[in-house]
Amino acid sequence: MRARHIAPYAAALALYAALLCGIGLWRAAPYPVLAFALHSTGWAAVRRWFMLQDFGAVEHETDRARERLLIALTVVAMVVLPVLTIVTPVFDHLAYPPFPGQAALGLTITFAALLLFARAHAEIGTNWAQRLQTRANHRLVTTGPYAHIPGCSASPSSTCGGSTAKKR
Repeated sequence: MRARHIAPYAAALALYAALLCGIGLWRAAPYPVLAFALHSTGWAAVRRWFMLQDFGAVEHETDRARERLLIALTVVAMVVLPVLTIVTPVFDHLAYPPFPGQAALGLTITFAALLLFARAHAEIGTNWAQRLQTRANHRLVTTGPYAHIPGCSASPSSTCGGSTAKKR
């Protein structure tokens, strides 16, 4: 993997996080913005790192149309709605007063979920793929986080952490 592939992406992620945090501070909502910026940039960085790896030829790929629909729904739920919540007053009427320690709890859940997400990706190793596909030596991973928690649990946990950090 070459550094020139990562540098523009890292710069874009840093700019994205800074812009989100700046808007969040302007709208007086620093804690949920910080949690969301941590969640989305951490998630994207882990995904990008694995996307740049060469894990070998693909043997079988699933239905692309169904997969695109699921990815679109995920983007709406994990990116579009949180960004709308941060940058516009559209969802302000749903805000509630925070309880003591809520921001710390949300940031802790978000950070722990990102660690789980990164560890799960590392455990998958050469089985990892950006889309649903299998390789010639594909195997079921039952070690590490997969021995206890399904791999898809890290993203919802991280999103939960971001919403727990809500401040208003």
